[in-house]
Amino acid sequence: MPLGFGEPQTLTLRFADSEADLAAKLLDPYGSGVRGVLVLGSGFSSALAHLPTIMELSFSELPGLGESKVPGHAGRVRLVEYEGEKLLTFEGRPHFYEDGDMRRSAYPARLAAALNSNFLLLCSAVGGLAPEATTGAWVFVDDHINLMGKNPLLGVVTNEGPPFVDLTETYRGDLYNEISSKLSGLTLERGVLAAFSGPTYETPAEVEMARLAGASIVGMSIVPEAVWARFLEMDVVAFGRVVNPAAGLSGAKLNHEDVVREGAMAGTEAVAVLCAALDSLLK
Repeated sequence: MPLGFGEPQTLTLRFADSEADLAAKLLDPYGSGVRGVLVLGSGFSSALAHLPTIMELSFSELPGLGESKVPGHAGRVRLVEYEGEKLLTFEGRPHFYEDGDMRRSAYPARLAAALNSNFLLLCSAVGGLAPEATTGAWVFVDDHINLMGKNPLLGVVTNEGPPFVDLTETYRGDLYNEISSKLSGLTLERGVLAAFSGPTYETPAEVEMARLAGASIVGMSIVPEAVWARFLEMDVVAFGRVVNPAAGLSGAKLNHEDVVREGAMAGTEAVAVLCAALDSLLK
């Protein structure tokens, strides 16, 4: 069973991360506890805008993060309150394709660890491969295939814990039924994410390879944050919302404007999915 679920606890595995530690002091100066960190991808930045804001900072104000460069990503973090608990939301995320820096791509997980948070909740726009992963579908990520060409933990050395990280239970798959049952009128699929580095979209041949390997959705994020979070023994729940068929499956050319527009159309669905997951993770 993955660690971190249930009552707040101190992470058993820790390592020096001065950037994240400084950011944590900026965001939670009184150290009263941030239960979880959420990362809202392309088009989803406003999904939790209704939650009361305790404080807000731009990406550029956080040590080691820098400004967001991708349209559809607001580029800010908000400390918010949900059901009496403090949460940190990333409205947008750093991507590997922006600068080739996996450590920066994993920044939300690093900051979550510095805040001693229990969980990381990830949301991303994805392309659909499987028949059930049609445009508009929500997919609960059960597992991933890392095709990004780099592991976020390369070069990370710690004096604690095992030398290798077990990713058998990267995601809290045991929560699927519970979360799905709370979504009245909304079907939550489940599947495997194939993650590519970007900034190009996948070729039709790469899409076919990913499909044959067992993937049902493709994207350019989630994996860096998820791997780092499991390294630090946090719970991870991730969702992909299908915004287009993957390359070669529809005959249409892909562009980011369509991705952002389709993501923004998620509206109340995004609120329902994220709140259902939060209710399970905050038990």
